[in-house]
Amino acid sequence: MFGKLSWQSFEKIVGNLLEMHDYKVETSKVVVSENTKRQFDVIARKNDKVILIDCKKWNHDRYKSSALKRAVKSQVERSEFHPGNNKFPVIVTWFDEDIQFHEGVPIVPIGRLNDFLMRMDELELKVV
Repeated sequence: MFGKLSWQSFEKIVGNLLEMHDYKVETSKVVVSENTKRQFDVIARKNDKVILIDCKKWNHDRYKSSALKRAVKSQVERSEFHPGNNKFPVIVTWFDEDIQFHEGVPIVPIGRLNDFLMRMDELELKVV
């Protein structure tokens, strides 16, 4: 059942979880600045905090540490492009992975996103 879930539905599920924590959410948002476009899967705002999420619904056998590390690097670069301060790049995955952080960026499985959001202020996360 969940294997046929589209990436759009996955982003919507992530957005719904954030809304349950009182975040204002946008999904599949394109940000344009200086003739450059960047797409964000999920942008969540609450108070002065902006969470910029890249959703990865890869097949379980495709996940490799190096692929996740590349995804983190790309998400940090996209996040730096997004206007404003106090931005937190995050990767949300479909499956539990071997690594949970890379260079201060959390890699959060969807099944643990609620717990992550409740504990986010306790964690030392990369701010861009």
